[in-house]
Amino acid sequence: MKKTLIVSVLAVAFNVGARIHPIVSHNGSYVVEVTASQQVKQPMAALGLDDAIEAGAIHIAAQQCPDGGFGWPHNDCSNTYHNITAPIIDGVRQAYIRSGNAGFLGVMKDAGDYDLTNEYGNGEARFGAFTSLMMWNLSKDTGDSIYKDFTDVEFFATLDAGTYSDNDYDTQGWITAVETSRTGTWVNLRPWEFSSLVLTSQRHCRNIQSGDFELAIWRGLGTLDNTDPDNVYSDIIGVAGGLLGLARINRESFPAINAPLHAGVNGIGTLEDLADYLMSLQNPDGSFYWHSNLAAPEDGDKDTQTTAYAVMALIKAAERLDESNYLSAITLGQSYLLSMQDSFGGFASYPGDTEHNTEVEGEALTAIGMTGVYDRIYQSGMECYLY
Repeated sequence: MKKTLIVSVLAVAFNVGARIHPIVSHNGSYVVEVTASQQVKQPMAALGLDDAIEAGAIHIAAQQCPDGGFGWPHNDCSNTYHNITAPIIDGVRQAYIRSGNAGFLGVMKDAGDYDLTNEYGNGEARFGAFTSLMMWNLSKDTGDSIYKDFTDVEFFATLDAGTYSDNDYDTQGWITAVETSRTGTWVNLRPWEFSSLVLTSQRHCRNIQSGDFELAIWRGLGTLDNTDPDNVYSDIIGVAGGLLGLARINRESFPAINAPLHAGVNGIGTLEDLADYLMSLQNPDGSFYWHSNLAAPEDGDKDTQTTAYAVMALIKAAERLDESNYLSAITLGQSYLLSMQDSFGGFASYPGDTEHNTEVEGEALTAIGMTGVYDRIYQSGMECYLY
């Protein structure tokens, strides 16, 4: 049986012959133990694209707890966690966009209402790194401005004023706190953490803050480390997160990345080169491994979550780079993700996964459902989003 290991106990020895497989999460990233006997492919769901997305969203909806949040792991509502809501609901949103089914919108609204209640000990609103984008989309989908207004007042404005959280963070102080939380084993997640905020701050017409988050993405690309996969995990998600964030704001060139511990990105200074590097890491079946420097990767090292973020990033890069063709890589990646869907609608986190992770399932749905719609509307020289 697979054993879940929380980050704080990573030092526990694995059984002889077992392999680790990291899972990236906003609720505390962790690794699982994967034995050779588990490294088999999940059966493909024999469904059309719309039906597969709907089945996945129904599966996720069934995991929603009475308070609107989601537990950890499946079928456990003893505790719910605000910081995993956004990537889960982003996946459900793909089914709503395609079907217009009010039931999916209800799931999304209940989750948004749940996240409105997340507070620090001093009673101030508490946001996860991906929450603000979910809230923006929820206002767009429901026609209720409460979600994006709440974000603007309780997150962006308080950061701007230097009064966010019980630590009175300003924007840079909060960025530093996030960077500090992603060190050592999980340092590669830094660009990923800011990939939504750089976009949402522009949508709220907060150009200075967007610049702060953009710099954090660039700085995070410089701290990527793929030298030792046994001790520093998930560098490909860091690459994908950086590409996704920079593509979202149309940053086609930037100062050359200085990443002494990651030869793959070191020296890159254009969005196209970063996208091309990411695409070069794709496996022939469309998947991506959880790390770019595995000595002898096996089937169980293929990672649904990494593949999902790589697909999302390449879709956004394709929007920006008219001369480049990432369609075949995107299509192949989406096909792989569909092959990881079980008959009940859920997605395996890796070949052989039997327990599954709702957060990863939401990310897989988002990557499968994304169409790359370019909806930028420029206002006063800033990329503010209107609807």
